[in-house]
Amino acid sequence: MDTVRFIDLDFDACQNYVAINNRGVLKIFNVNNTNQNFIFHRNIESIFGLNYFKNSKKLIVSIVNNSNDEDGPVTFIYDAATFHLLDSSSVSISSNAFYNTNETLIYDYSYDSLGNQSLIAFSTTNYNIVNIIPFSQLGNNSGKKLLYSGVRGKALIGYKIDAEDASIFAHYQMIDLNDLQAYQDISVSYKSDAYLTKDANYIIVEEEGYSINSLGNERYRPGHIKIYSSTTGNLKASLTLPEDGKVYLFDNYPEKLFYYIEKNNQSIT
Repeated sequence: MDTVRFIDLDFDACQNYVAINNRGVLKIFNVNNTNQNFIFHRNIESIFGLNYFKNSKKLIVSIVNNSNDEDGPVTFIYDAATFHLLDSSSVSISSNAFYNTNETLIYDYSYDSLGNQSLIAFSTTNYNIVNIIPFSQLGNNSGKKLLYSGVRGKALIGYKIDAEDASIFAHYQMIDLNDLQAYQDISVSYKSDAYLTKDANYIIVEEEGYSINSLGNERYRPGHIKIYSSTTGNLKASLTLPEDGKVYLFDNYPEKLFYYIEKNNQSIT
């Protein structure tokens, strides 16, 4: 018997396209022109990733196949204007993937059966993996690292030092994936989340609490935010905003920080 599936959707990073999966039927829309749409004629399990290349006007759509088609391709490359199928691949690309400056490579997080973490570099011209970068080569020599985000061929890594509290990744560092150059370490002494701005110029560190927020759906955030230079590590600004908000960054506005307080339905730019 088939499993029960629900509607799920995904946007590309610039929110130009949206993919909607309704019980295995995938439909892709141009957000700016909903008459431009495409039905993906394959019974799928779920959407894995949707990525749009502005320079070459291509869409990369990754899916999770259902149990009847487990051996089929999982990634499909389309002309974004016509939805003509250009190629396919067996490599899954998530919506958290990010590009280098000229969009010739797309980087995505991966791990093997032993739990070894890496970044794969996927060619956007040949549609295959051209490099695998182990986490051990990214920045500080620590075995406890997280990939927070990436943009323009640069990755934001969080890590801990063994002597510190295991629950806190209190160090952040930007890595240039072209030559694996590690920029200045940023250290904070509290539980936090971090973001790399879409122009890769700043690292935003947002304090997090251990308790759950008033809505009961996320960790409490007291509204304490610090902004650092991603290259020098110098503190550029300290912000105190209303509590229980969340930072959002968008590719279309690379120099801006958006802060949304859900309980008040309030946005601050």
